[in-house]
Amino acid sequence: MPPPRLSLEAAKPSRSASVFAMRTRVGVRASRAAAYLLASCVGLWFAALTPVLAAKNKFNKEPPVWQIDLKDFYRSNHIFQNCTRCTQIAFLSEDLLAVTFQTSEPAPIEPGRGVGVSSGPNGYRTVLFDVRTGLIRGTHDWTIPRGPLTLIPTHDGKFLAKTLSEVELYSSSFEKLQSQKLSDWSLPPYSSVVEVSWDGRRIVIATEKEWELTLRLIDTDSFAVVGTWTRPVNSHFVLVAAGEDVVAYRTEQGISVVSNSRPADLASAPFHPCLLFEEFAFVNADAIASTCYSELQVSDLRGNGLFQVKFSFNQVLLSPTSSRSGARLGLKIVRPPATVGALFMLGLEVLTPAGVIIFDTKTWRILYERGFGGNEDQPIADFALSPEDSYLAILSKGHRSRSDGVIQLFRPPPTSSSVPASSPR
Repeated sequence: MPPPRLSLEAAKPSRSASVFAMRTRVGVRASRAAAYLLASCVGLWFAALTPVLAAKNKFNKEPPVWQIDLKDFYRSNHIFQNCTRCTQIAFLSEDLLAVTFQTSEPAPIEPGRGVGVSSGPNGYRTVLFDVRTGLIRGTHDWTIPRGPLTLIPTHDGKFLAKTLSEVELYSSSFEKLQSQKLSDWSLPPYSSVVEVSWDGRRIVIATEKEWELTLRLIDTDSFAVVGTWTRPVNSHFVLVAAGEDVVAYRTEQGISVVSNSRPADLASAPFHPCLLFEEFAFVNADAIASTCYSELQVSDLRGNGLFQVKFSFNQVLLSPTSSRSGARLGLKIVRPPATVGALFMLGLEVLTPAGVIIFDTKTWRILYERGFGGNEDQPIADFALSPEDSYLAILSKGHRSRSDGVIQLFRPPPTSSSVPASSPR
C-alpha cells in the first residue's frame, strides 16, 4: 500500500527574508539557482494541469505560556553586515531555554574567506530562561576570535559551542567540560560541519577538502572517537546527520549511510536523491527524515520508505528536527516569493516563514501546527522542541541581520491528540 500523501496550502505570505546560512561555493549556488528556476517553471505548469487535494493550514491559535521581547534584554537597532544567525534558540533541558544573540559588529570580511567570516572578534550573549516561569536563570558573554558562534544542545543540560576552529562542551552553568580543535583548514571553503545525534549522545564532525569528505563520530561526554570514515564526494556542499553508531551524509546521488557496528543494516547505495532544499535528520536510531522542496520522506537505514507526505508546490519544508525522545518531529514551513527571477542571486535564498508542523513519530499523524508570529515586521522565524516533548519555542524576528525578536513558549497537546496526516484539515 503506498504511503499517504497530503497537499497543504500555505498561510498568507509576509515580506520575504533570507533564512539560510550560505554554506556553498558560488558554483553550487548557481547550479541550485538554475535548478530552482527550472523546477518552479515545471511545477507551476504541472500544478495547472493536475488537480490538487488542498486544505488550509489550521494553525493553533491559543496564547503562549509566556512571551519575551529580546528588546527587554538587549536594546540595539544595529544591523550587522555579515552575521548569518544573529539570534538562536535551543532547549538545553526540559526546564531551560537558551537564547543566543550577537552583540558586537564583526570586522569586514576578509577577501577570499567566504560569507560570515570576519577578520576580528565577534561578541555574543547567551541568556538562559526558566521554561516554567520565563525568568532569567543565567547569562554568559562570549568573545569569538573569528566567525560565527553556534550553540547545539547535547543532553542533560549540556551543550556544544561551535566556532570555525573549535568545538567545546559546556554545562548549563557555562563550565567548560571538553574541547576539540577542528581541522587545520577550518576556514571556508574547508570549514567543518558539526551536528549532534537525535538523542544528544553523539557528535559528527564532517570536513570536506579537495573532494574528500572526512567523517568523525565522537561521544558527546568524553569526546572519544567512536568511528572515522573517509569518502570521495563530488560536491563541496556538506550535509550530515548522526545516529548512535551511524552517520548519514549527502552525495549527489542521495543520502549515504556508514557504520562500523551495523553495516548489514545499511543501504548499499544512496537513496532519496534531491536537487533543491534538501535537509535530513535522524528521527531515532533506525529512521531518517528527509525533506526535498515540498516533500517529506521517512525511511529506514536501508532506504525503505516508512512514511511520505507531499505539500503543495508553493510550500517548502525545512529544518527537520527530532525531539531528544524521538517521539516528535518538527518542520518549518516556508514559502518562496512570487518573483522567481529575483531568487537565488548567487545563492541568496529568499523565503517567507509560514509556520511549524509537528508529527507524532509513532503514528505519523500531525500533532500540532503553529503559525509564526510573523507579519510585515517579523519576517524571519525559528523553532525548538523541548527534549521530553512538553514545549515548543518559537522565535519571530524583526530583521535577519539584527539581534532582536520575540520568543513565545507553547505547550503542544499529547500524542493522543494527533490528526491523521492523510486527510485534509
